[in-house]
Amino acid sequence: MAATLLAGSAFNLTQGAQWWWAERGVAGQQAALAQQVEPVLAARTRATQAESEIQALLRLQDAPSQVELLRTVAGLLPEDSRLLSWRYRENTLELLIDTRRADPRFFVQRLQEGGRFQDVRVEPSPRADGLQLAMSIRQGE
Repeated sequence: MAATLLAGSAFNLTQGAQWWWAERGVAGQQAALAQQVEPVLAARTRATQAESEIQALLRLQDAPSQVELLRTVAGLLPEDSRLLSWRYRENTLELLIDTRRADPRFFVQRLQEGGRFQDVRVEPSPRADGLQLAMSIRQGE
């Protein structure tokens, strides 16, 4: 019986040693693979960041320049109008103009029919120094 117990224990010890050596070998392979994969993962991260930057630059490129917008607005406003202030943020343009025309429908129709602007809103200036115009820039124009 002692021989059987000794043989069983020896078998278990042998199996345990084999598992330990196998686990040690797998751990070594994992460490080696991790070192090989690290540059690939870093390159993927850089590529993803570069793609995000490219998309942001493409969105900026698609946005019209303020000079273009100013030229378009100047062509659509009546000759007696004078631009007092200009604010451009992302896709919105806000103007303060001094003009003799007080009919807001004229400005809404003229600017929207110009093709570049939409959602045109016209209000008297709170300081009574002209008209406030706010509009969205049409995308892809």
